[in-house]
Amino acid sequence: MKKILAGALLPTMLILFILISGFSNVSASHEDGHYAFEIEEGYFYPMLLSQPNDEGVEILVTSNKNIDVLLLTPEMYESCCSGTEMQEYEYLKDGSSVLNTDEYSYVIENGVGPRYIIFDYTSEPSGGANPSGIVSVEVTLLELPENVFEFHWQNLVMSLIFFPLSLLLVIESIKPGIVSGLMRHDATMMLKNQLLNNRMPMTYALIFANTLFFVLRTIFSPEEDNLLEYMEWGAMASGSVFDGNIFSILTANFFHFDLMHLGGNMFAIYILGRYIEPKFGPMRYLGILIAGGFVASLLSLFYDPFVASGGASGMVFCAFGVVLMEWFLDIINSTKYKYCQWHDMQWFWGTLILNVFISFVPGVSLLGHLGGLIGGIGIILAMVTLGTHPVPRKDQLINCQNCDFSFPVVEIAETELNNCPKCGQMLIAGNIETRFPGWPIEIIQAFFEKGWTENQLAEYYQEQLEGHKLDSISPQDKAIDDSEE
Repeated sequence: MKKILAGALLPTMLILFILISGFSNVSASHEDGHYAFEIEEGYFYPMLLSQPNDEGVEILVTSNKNIDVLLLTPEMYESCCSGTEMQEYEYLKDGSSVLNTDEYSYVIENGVGPRYIIFDYTSEPSGGANPSGIVSVEVTLLELPENVFEFHWQNLVMSLIFFPLSLLLVIESIKPGIVSGLMRHDATMMLKNQLLNNRMPMTYALIFANTLFFVLRTIFSPEEDNLLEYMEWGAMASGSVFDGNIFSILTANFFHFDLMHLGGNMFAIYILGRYIEPKFGPMRYLGILIAGGFVASLLSLFYDPFVASGGASGMVFCAFGVVLMEWFLDIINSTKYKYCQWHDMQWFWGTLILNVFISFVPGVSLLGHLGGLIGGIGIILAMVTLGTHPVPRKDQLINCQNCDFSFPVVEIAETELNNCPKCGQMLIAGNIETRFPGWPIEIIQAFFEKGWTENQLAEYYQEQLEGHKLDSISPQDKAIDDSEE
């Protein structure tokens, strides 16, 4: 019984906490101003009602004696009341002006523009209040509801996540088995297998997260961005950090100023992630990039306090630093592919040099790029010192069975090579047979010798697997026939 109560206590407290935490946001003050003043007999009191972006306002007036409350356009006010002597009143007579009253309320709608409100305690206009002594007036200006409550994209994102989940829970409570059935559905299982078997889940997750934040900012931020707007969406400025906004040191790595900024960084993360993530694993890969981004942000603090910085380029240069340090360790230790198994160093050097040149372009954070590079180098040195640097796996090294040629690669399909560049024999990755269980190496080799790529063979294998036809292509001659077709 105690275990049941303990098990029910945690979710109950969690639900209550979520509900209670939302109560503080239920009510909100929308008072825009409160004024109290006195008017002597024979005088009037003008007040300009001008809101940013011509926002509307609700006016509430109370007084201890009757007065005239008149609403005027700026032109009307100029003609009657801006000089040394008051001319005859000209005021709006559409119901917005009220004579001889002690209570007044009116709403100026959005987009109407500025208005003057005059609290008159004179003998004008005709049919108005009869002044006597001193009158006390209180004025309250209230924001319109549509100006108080703003759309929050965070609320939209949370709704898109939790509404479907809540709906599934309701359906499950009415008809048990619906959720478990969905989880066992063929489409769900296929998606689950693809995610589990994917070699770069974190790389794709990073690309998705950065792109999502950029799209949301593009939709919901003003057309003319400014420093404060950048800060609200995660960018970093040293002045803001020193003022206590230290979380932007992390969030700045996911903020991008424009589409080219985003596209360049995401392309680099994808290319570098194809090597680093399968080698280190998703969580270590993410930790490496976060460390590099953190160092990049720290060095960016040396910029002007009012300069915004952001972007995943610090993490990109961290990845560059990882490969660079691995390559250097192989050089100084006279080892081959012990630390670095990058499959195309020529491409690496070209891309690194290009990004170094970009670092000196005005407006680009040179210190941020340098910080990321230092972070990547430091991470590898720490791993080597602690003995935690991963050793090469069989699927990261392709060895020719006919000669001594060795080729480093994460996936053989990335090389677009079927034959050894040195002797011409077919190249087969160390784990190729595990990708096609049920097929002997001779059948696999027959396909490759006919010009099939590994990706093409994988698609064909999957088709046969789904059609339960693996046994029909077991003979080697059948495999050769299919490869010729």
